[in-house]
Amino acid sequence: MAISATASKKETQFLWEGKDKRGNKVRGKSLAANEAALRADLRRQGVAATRVKTPSTAFRSGGKVLPTDIAVFARQLATMMSAGIPMVQAFEIIGNGHEKPAMQKLVLDIKSTIEGGSTLHEALAKHPLYFDDLFVNLVEAGEQAGALETLLDKIATYKEKTEALKKKIKKAMFYPAAVLVVAIIVSCILLIFVIPQFEELFKGFGADDDCRLAKPVWEAIGEACATSKHTIPSAFGAPMPNVASEKYQFSAENWSFWSLYLAPSLLHRRFQNDRYHRHFVDLVRLLNICLQFEISDDEIETVRAGMIKWVEEYERYEFYHSS
Repeated sequence: MAISATASKKETQFLWEGKDKRGNKVRGKSLAANEAALRADLRRQGVAATRVKTPSTAFRSGGKVLPTDIAVFARQLATMMSAGIPMVQAFEIIGNGHEKPAMQKLVLDIKSTIEGGSTLHEALAKHPLYFDDLFVNLVEAGEQAGALETLLDKIATYKEKTEALKKKIKKAMFYPAAVLVVAIIVSCILLIFVIPQFEELFKGFGADDDCRLAKPVWEAIGEACATSKHTIPSAFGAPMPNVASEKYQFSAENWSFWSLYLAPSLLHRRFQNDRYHRHFVDLVRLLNICLQFEISDDEIETVRAGMIKWVEEYERYEFYHSS
């Protein structure tokens, strides 16, 4: 409902619901001296009020001033001034009619400053948190050129387009961010719960199985890991402990770096049967797909089918060595 320009400061804002002459449900907000006066005013407009209430204390005590509120304020002020409503009265109508107490206080503070003899741009400049230099300078130019209403309208359009663009950017960033989070979670699960299962496979202290490494080979690989901190920049990750003798010092980050970057090279041609190395590299390839910034539907299917095949091969190798 429109708020009368002659509304008194003592009037209270009410939220109401009711039915019009056609029986349609309608709702709105209006200023009135009391509930009875509001109901009488609504009856004159052909609305039978079924529910009338004042905004709750919690609702009235909150409300942060957003850029969209500033855009609406500029649009309302431009419209009222174009209609011939004096500036001070326009501020009073906008302030008393706004649902956010914070915005009410801001508008009425600006009104008080203007009543004290300041120009509009000077009053706005006292609130740099909500009105930037561009806003203030454009208002000043409008005051000097006598085209304040036009410039306020253009400012409102500019702010509305800016907020719309921000929303589009946030919406566009949501999907890749969600994919990245899911990829990190999946990778952490694999690296924490799956990769450590290879410990028994890589121990091989003198075992005769072709899937195990001989003790001297494993110790040499451990030394290579320990000395890699002298050649690999720290920007690539935390320094690597000795994988053969210092596994208790390995963090999730160490296991990740070891599995994805060091192990494929260090384990090459170290097994008596190279199929175990190929089997490990297949898992690394699937993990690298999961860690991509974006994953296509085809790649998701590749990971799904690849993991099924990889687990089946793992179970076949495990059964072979357990039998």
